[in-house]
Amino acid sequence: MPQNIAIIDLGTNTFNLLIATVSEHNTTIVHTTKQAVQLGKSTIGQNIINSEAQHRAIKALQYFVLKCKEYKVTSINAFATSAVRTATNCTEFCKAVKATTNIDIQVIDGLQEAEYIYQGVRKAVNMPITSNTLIMDIGGGSTEFIICNSTAVLWKQSYNIGIARLLAKFEPQEILTSNQKETILQYLKEQLTTLTEAIHLHQPTTLIGSSGSFDTFADMLLLAQYQPILTPTQTNYTFDIADLKQLFTTLYTSTYAQRLAINGMLALRAEMIVLAALCTEYIIDEYNFEHMQLSTYALKEGVLFSSVLAK
Repeated sequence: MPQNIAIIDLGTNTFNLLIATVSEHNTTIVHTTKQAVQLGKSTIGQNIINSEAQHRAIKALQYFVLKCKEYKVTSINAFATSAVRTATNCTEFCKAVKATTNIDIQVIDGLQEAEYIYQGVRKAVNMPITSNTLIMDIGGGSTEFIICNSTAVLWKQSYNIGIARLLAKFEPQEILTSNQKETILQYLKEQLTTLTEAIHLHQPTTLIGSSGSFDTFADMLLLAQYQPILTPTQTNYTFDIADLKQLFTTLYTSTYAQRLAINGMLALRAEMIVLAALCTEYIIDEYNFEHMQLSTYALKEGVLFSSVLAK
């Protein structure tokens, strides 16, 4: 008999809710929504979730619970990632959520997060059969990289270089200076030595971006070309890298107010989008990617389509 289940991704910046109808032979996503929570705001560098962030988190989850009741959800599956797993008060936070919302949070490590991301992306994108692919998922607390093909993960790793952490560490000016840019790029190079080794070994030829930053890049590019943004049934998009890099240049040279005014920009991304662009451009240039796609599916869809909920 079909039942509605919910999956919640408690990200460092954004909480995401997915509700799906699941039956023996079919799985259909019926509702998705998100809330800007910013769990790591002000304190991610100290690895703590402060009381204001906890209040925002509980308020968002209470809203999700109401949505779940509206859709007659029979089970809620909540997964917490970087900000929660690295917080010194992780246990206290999870207990507070349970007491106020009755939601049990599963705190997953970076490798499990990467696995779920792969499972989501492979449902959204037709990966090349004869070559390998690199998936990049930019979060607020961590960024996951997965080298894979359409049938298997060849290598995966999670790095604590999420955009909120980079903002806290480098405190860049509203418009990045050339010195700040070079400092951050050098830091990425130092942090990603194991990724470099894995890329040299497996030689992926296609880059797939999954996460809200890449969704926003796609929206801005499409609207700039007077095209409609992707519908919920469109789960992938092919980037023109030249157009994407031109967008990055615009972002690097824009003030916060100017970024907010760009069609397709979300207020919750306007502060962090510059560093997301810088990280993406670093990967494209450092590893010479000529083909890049977007997957609108990531962790929560990966949970949905993985064996965890298919049993």
